[in-house]
Amino acid sequence: MHVAQAFMVGIDVSKAHLDVAVEGKRTVVRFDNDVPGRAALATAVAGAELVVVEATGGYEMAIVRTLMAAGIAVAVVNPRQVRDFARASGRLAKSDQVDARVTLHFARAMRPAQIPHIDDGRIALAALVARRRQLIDMAVAEKNRLEHAPQAVAALIGETLAALKAQLARVDAAIALAIEAEPDMAARRDLLLTVPGIGEVSAAVLIAELPELGDIDDKKLAALVGVAPIAHDSGTWRGQRHIAGGRLLLVR
Repeated sequence: MHVAQAFMVGIDVSKAHLDVAVEGKRTVVRFDNDVPGRAALATAVAGAELVVVEATGGYEMAIVRTLMAAGIAVAVVNPRQVRDFARASGRLAKSDQVDARVTLHFARAMRPAQIPHIDDGRIALAALVARRRQLIDMAVAEKNRLEHAPQAVAALIGETLAALKAQLARVDAAIALAIEAEPDMAARRDLLLTVPGIGEVSAAVLIAELPELGDIDDKKLAALVGVAPIAHDSGTWRGQRHIAGGRLLLVR
């Protein structure tokens, strides 16, 4: 009986397209980044050992959910890690097809950790956490403008700040409800709150943006977040270790 050999897949994501490099195949195939295109892609890579996707400003989440729904293992990686790998391996050309192949080579060499299933509750929480960050960024920008604003403009800025503060309160309440509605997320929150220095906001960000927490070992987690020391050695020379790359987590 013939047993199909497991293969890996690298995907370069853009707003409009998904370029797919499959291990053992010479050509890179392009799919539209819409519902029919993502469904066709999931069918094309069925049976993959792992599909590796670069984080691309949120454009990757739809294909990640589609692949997960099809039962396909997915890893989402920081683009900087892939770029550093490309430079180290001499793959410096820039095109979507090359990017897909570089992601595939990165997948084979580094074998990044599969992310756990992202359910609807976690997706909703991630959206709320992102909105909270946007509100805080807008409030900081308005406060900076307020410092040098004339009185007439300062009053207008004050109105905006009040509106932002009111929406922030509603978002915080929605975040708390979203976590409470999911037993798994509520249990993770309660555990995180036992750690000194972790509050409700920090716990929500970690639950939403680091779903691997508790499912992979500490070394892989450190590399994923970007706090693992990276070696800079050559021959007998030993360089300093620096942290680099990793998923961007912002807790404010």
